[in-house]
Amino acid sequence: MATAGTVDVKIVFGSAFDTAATTTTTVSNGTGDTPTWKMWVATDTDASTIGNRDIALKDFTATWSVWVDQFGRVVQDFGDAMENVGRAVTEVSESFKELSERERQRIDTQRRAIRRQAEEREAERKEAVAAAEKILLEHLTTEQADEYRRLESFRVIKDDKIYRIHRGIAGNVELIDDEGIIESYCIHPRVDVPEQDNMLIQKFMIETDEESFRKIANITRRRERVAA
Repeated sequence: MATAGTVDVKIVFGSAFDTAATTTTTVSNGTGDTPTWKMWVATDTDASTIGNRDIALKDFTATWSVWVDQFGRVVQDFGDAMENVGRAVTEVSESFKELSERERQRIDTQRRAIRRQAEEREAERKEAVAAAEKILLEHLTTEQADEYRRLESFRVIKDDKIYRIHRGIAGNVELIDDEGIIESYCIHPRVDVPEQDNMLIQKFMIETDEESFRKIANITRRRERVAA
């Protein structure tokens, strides 16, 4: 607020406004506020009475004009920068989209390959099982073959003992009598073979080398054998 009399006001505008000028404002014989807005919008050619006050401006570029001009350029620069950022984001997004599409295609190709391999292995397995079953049936008696077709198991008689061989790999051989299971045996090849091949090998061992069969197998005794 200005009062009656004379007040010297020093206003220094820094480099932020592209100028470094000192303006001396003399306010005399007046009351009320200094006309700040008019000072801001004044130019260096202004040296006149503003309101009822004498304003002396020396080497002064209007603050507001410089400010608006600088702010406009900053806004423009910021807009340009944001536009560049937008383009960069779009390019990155498209790159990721393209990468994702390539990755999806790669995964789909791998899945198709795995599925194809699984189908091929399954076809080979079925072919091997069919061949093994054919060979097994060729080496069974008529009674054993009929039993296998009905029950997927058959009996092998060795001396006074009856063994029953079930379709399977491990623990699939039993010693039986009229009362049921006496012992069970776990004996099988160390390699992966069709179940029918395993059953045929077990049959041959019981018929030709029962002693080795019982020595190699893991035996689980269920109960005592009933005397004949």
